[in-house]
Amino acid sequence: MNELLAMDYMKMALRNQICAQCHWQHGPAAQRLDPAPRSCEARCALFVHLPRLARFITTSGGEPPWGYQAVVETLVRQTRIMAADNTTPALSNLEDRALCAYAAEALALLEHVIALTDPTGS
Repeated sequence: MNELLAMDYMKMALRNQICAQCHWQHGPAAQRLDPAPRSCEARCALFVHLPRLARFITTSGGEPPWGYQAVVETLVRQTRIMAADNTTPALSNLEDRALCAYAAEALALLEHVIALTDPTGS
């Protein structure tokens, strides 16, 4: 399947499952049920790092024995270091609370979507 189309499916799934329950959801409450992009996605670490998270799931073949939590903690730590060092200024306003709070559910959801969009695993 086309990689961009698969990414669109992943974003839609996240909006339906994760954004709908996110405590830090910005914008009107009606936005929670809307599958369209939300105003907070540009600052949400879950969406900003989605390609990297999807690549990890694809290359690792699913959840590693130690779980996804270590992957998320490393990603958050690297992002904070890069933002503090000013190597990637855009990351200084990145909101990582949703990624930390919903990591297990989000990554399991992404794993499921990836399996559906590419059942051959290629």
